[in-house]
Amino acid sequence: MKMYRLPFIASIIFACGLVFYFLVLRGTPITHDSWTGPVDSCAYIGIEPDEPEWPTMLTSAHCGVIDSHGVLHVDKDLLKKISFEPSMPSCLLSRGRSFYVDRSGRTNEVYFFDMGCDYFSEGLARSPSPQGTRFIDSSLQVVISTPYQFSQPFDGEVAVVCDELRHRKELFDEHDKYVGGQCGYIDRKGLLIVPMRYSIDEVDKHRPGV
Repeated sequence: MKMYRLPFIASIIFACGLVFYFLVLRGTPITHDSWTGPVDSCAYIGIEPDEPEWPTMLTSAHCGVIDSHGVLHVDKDLLKKISFEPSMPSCLLSRGRSFYVDRSGRTNEVYFFDMGCDYFSEGLARSPSPQGTRFIDSSLQVVISTPYQFSQPFDGEVAVVCDELRHRKELFDEHDKYVGGQCGYIDRKGLLIVPMRYSIDEVDKHRPGV
């Protein structure tokens, strides 16, 4: 009986190894979650009346509606409660999606980053769409459109762009990791200046000017 157990145990270990590779080490494809309809709950940065010097994360059950084009129409009553910094939009978060909104109610979706909306790096924030990553300025205008699945922020007038990238949960790190992919660099005009032939781990070695 013991002789029969060894192949069985070995097959179980092998199967577990395959599952671990495909679900953990290999990661999962990056997709743009483009659900639409009423936004039943969201969080935003507000000001507590009794502590006006301290911004805080507030929640609302009436946020607005995301239309078929992916545009968030913010509830008018909610818009009145949101605090804004001078000439800068505020951030709304709902179900893993992030939207910048300005005083007029104009919105644009951006990458979810660092538990909030993507930072403006060199004046631009990253905006996902089914057609590819876009870059918007602080007025929420799209200034660069790309066909690429993912981008890193602009740094020194260039940005890494990738296709076929995968998202991997790290077992012993609070930050997740991106793996694989075919990556290159674009300039501020959105032109590809380093071809898409390097993995996310290798592309830094081919940064323009290095």
